Amino acid sequence: MNKLLIFLLPFIALYSQSQTMDQDPKRVTLKKVVPGMCVPSKQVLELYGGNPDEVEPKCMIDKEELTERLNSDLSFLKNHPEFKGRGMISIVINCEGKVIGWSEVVKSKNRELNDEILAYLMKQDFEWEAGKYKEEKIDSIYSFSYQIVRGKLRLN
Repeated sequence: MNKLLIFLLPFIALYSQSQTMDQDPKRVTLKKVVPGMCVPSKQVLELYGGNPDEVEPKCMIDKEELTERLNSDLSFLKNHPEFKGRGMISIVINCEGKVIGWSEVVKSKNRELNDEILAYLMKQDFEWEAGKYKEEKIDSIYSFSYQIVRGKLRLN
């Protein structure tokens, strides 16, 4: 029994170490330091809230209201009611809750739509609550995906 325990101890230690490493927040490397970061670095955290130490950034406007605004304000959607596509946008939010960067991660199939969505979001002045890691407000990145079916956008 002791020999079996001695044999298994390194594997148990490795397993428990890998479990704690999986719970660390995801680090995202940016192409360059974004002006306005509280801690100038090329890395920010992408928080999911699945770990009790993480609180993801939160926009003060909910997804339903943002979806309504996008659907009513984007001319591309009005002019192309049969369009289908999907995409993803990422936002860099500093420790003060200020949006300091936007980027497209996954572009839809139409450049005009991509440009219009990004331009629309960049000119909005949505308030954000900063993300937190271990109760400390941090620079973080928040990503959301969208899907367009029959000319109607839905945030995922």
